[in-house]
Amino acid sequence: SDRSYFIFNKPVWSIGGVFSSYYGGDLTLQTGGSARMTVANAGSVGIGDTVPDALLDIASSTATMMFRVDDSGDGDTTPFVIDGNGNVGIGTSSPARQLHLEGVSGSHIRIQRTDSATANGTIEFTGNDSVADAVIAYNNSIGSALTFNTGGASLSNVRMIIDSTGLVGIGTTSPYAKLSVVGQTVA
Repeated sequence: SDRSYFIFNKPVWSIGGVFSSYYGGDLTLQTGGSARMTVANAGSVGIGDTVPDALLDIASSTATMMFRVDDSGDGDTTPFVIDGNGNVGIGTSSPARQLHLEGVSGSHIRIQRTDSATANGTIEFTGNDSVADAVIAYNNSIGSALTFNTGGASLSNVRMIIDSTGLVGIGTTSPYAKLSVVGQTVA
């Protein structure tokens, strides 16, 4: 007959449908003679990897989609994917960049810190040295302002600011008019 069954190469015991390795070894699930999933003795799970390096390790040399979460209940059929190149897609199954957001009613990113009333949120642009070369920051320490910095995130590196009232400052962190330019200008 054509019945499904398990083959174990190591001593395994089962109680109530739970399989356990008798001698503390890894458990591996195979199909077609190839290992598909391994639960390592330490608790890590490898899918396509028999020696998982993380709590969940997904590996494939041929898959174009490495990880996918579907939610077809509300019409959003692809809320989150990681493709074979490491690109992350939110709202798309074909991310074109390292982070690709797509949505019917627009794409939104929210950066929020909750550890302090004076917390700042930043987007940093860095080179190979991991030093922030340019920073766009929400800076609560100078009146809920949006700052544009070069050379780092400190206030001494602010090149332009939009304060909470909409005043724009170039060369100053304290704009006094719709557009305040401090320093030498060429017209």
